[in-house]
Amino acid sequence: HRGLEIVSWVLSGTLLHNDESAVRHGTVQHVSAGDGIVHSEGNGGDDELRFVQMWVLGEPGELGEPAYRTGPVDLPDATFRVTQGPTRLAAAPFVHVYVATGTATIAGVGLSAGDEARITDEAVDVEADGELLVWDLR
Repeated sequence: HRGLEIVSWVLSGTLLHNDESAVRHGTVQHVSAGDGIVHSEGNGGDDELRFVQMWVLGEPGELGEPAYRTGPVDLPDATFRVTQGPTRLAAAPFVHVYVATGTATIAGVGLSAGDEARITDEAVDVEADGELLVWDLR
């Protein structure tokens, strides 16, 4: 990969990155691909691995070391975060919501795990009983 910001969220199991770093549920992995990265990912345990990986255009440059955190990932043109339960999504030029687990109702529309919603330029109330992966793109 080159010129990408790569964000991974584990739904279940253990994601092994480059045969070194184990990523488990509740941890976000973020890698800046910079001028180019060759890497491997695979199942790091005996249980089934399920994860979501999202790519956002970044800038070529230095390769960033993988970062692991439990909070949001702030990038120059986007923020990634995980929410649970009722929340209000602020108005933004483009918001992408992925229902990772459970169900959600966004602007009166019912969604299930695996569904997504794209929201532009309006604030919306969300009812959810699972995890939502939210991208605020600027």
